[in-house]
Amino acid sequence: MTAAGSALTPLEQGILARITPTTAEEATVARDVGDLVAAVHTVLSESALPGRATVQGSIAKGTWLAGGADLDLFLLLDPSLPLERLEAAAQKVGPKVLQDCQKRYAQHPYLVGSFRGRAVDLVPAYAVASASAKMSAVDRTPFHTDWVRSRLDAAGRGQVRLAKKWLKGVGAYGAQTAIGGFSGYLVEVLVARFGSFHGLLEWLAADARPRRVALGPDQVKDDVSPLVVVDPVDPARNCSAAVAAPTLELACDAARAYRAAPTERFFFPNPPRPEPAAVLAKHQENAGESWQALLLRPRTDRLDIVFPQFQKAARFIAAHLESEGFPLIRLRTHADEDAPAVLLEWVTKAVTLPERRVHAGPPASVPANADRFRAKYGSHPDALGPVRTGADGRVEVELRVAHRTAADRLAADLAGLALGRHVTDALVDAKHWTAPAQADARWAPAVADTVLDRPPWSR
Repeated sequence: MTAAGSALTPLEQGILARITPTTAEEATVARDVGDLVAAVHTVLSESALPGRATVQGSIAKGTWLAGGADLDLFLLLDPSLPLERLEAAAQKVGPKVLQDCQKRYAQHPYLVGSFRGRAVDLVPAYAVASASAKMSAVDRTPFHTDWVRSRLDAAGRGQVRLAKKWLKGVGAYGAQTAIGGFSGYLVEVLVARFGSFHGLLEWLAADARPRRVALGPDQVKDDVSPLVVVDPVDPARNCSAAVAAPTLELACDAARAYRAAPTERFFFPNPPRPEPAAVLAKHQENAGESWQALLLRPRTDRLDIVFPQFQKAARFIAAHLESEGFPLIRLRTHADEDAPAVLLEWVTKAVTLPERRVHAGPPASVPANADRFRAKYGSHPDALGPVRTGADGRVEVELRVAHRTAADRLAADLAGLALGRHVTDALVDAKHWTAPAQADARWAPAVADTVLDRPPWSR
């Protein structure tokens, strides 16, 4: 690919020089790749497993960043091996070639470990004849590698490196559920489609329009995802399905900000940092905002699997608060897989509801319904007067508002909300923070970013 509009500014040329592996680093990685593959082939032979090892991902495609040479090692096994034996095959190989080998789950089980200090993902897959003949979710990966190699020349790979580093810097890179961002392959496809790093930014700055992108046949049936990018090697697959709407919005905002005032901070942002409680409180007062959060500890170490339930719960709670009169401004979800722990944050308008409100019932002209309303609220403990007929002909009653702030409302209602089993189990010892100063040191930097609405490039 000879990228159209690919001329880089001096700033970008300097960034690219910093993130491009040196010849010496490439040689070291190539040596380690060769030795790792050879070691795996020995184990495959000794175990009589029909297949071969190959390194895929950014290493194979030449789009990896300096200092970031993690290895995606694929075991391409013969299709005659039953699907239920894929995991067992990986277990036979992994512990014999990797240090600290552990099982992980994505669309199917894989192993993680290290080889000569390099992080390795060992992924069992099938050696299929074409991407459309896939038997497991990852069988298409070698075809992704071939496609990228055929579409990106050395200049194009440089454009991808810039795009990856920029997306990392603005917080929109990574297909993990906790991020909901752009995968490496998606970045490569988009750079090929839009011709350059600048072409990708131009598309993002235009609010990522069009939201449906295809470089060939389009057979994707997806009317739900905020972005559809048709996989060039599998026309029925949306290779941007992991991209969440808030992350896409973040990338679009970042593109507009970068084009207006490009700085190094979009590629190398300062890390999150805590702020004094007084600074955060003053910001809330000036902005007319209220903040609260839940710190939850899931009862499983499989946070990668259950985290979507916590994200859904956060959205459900946001909708509940809005329905109770507390308009949502920002929602943030965070995951700490090591703990494991989840932090859910809500920023709402700093609304204090009136002490009393009128609660309208059914039309007085429907006696059965009106009588039930009178029976319920005639002696209700929150009733501030008798049930009456309003100007619109409906029965109504004035009620005391017991929970006048968003924090009080959530505290009162939380236990009764249908939030899913894993979330409900974690509520037993949850921490409900109602002021940023209550956040512990581990989460204080993230809380500061949320309260101040501070994107990575402006830290």
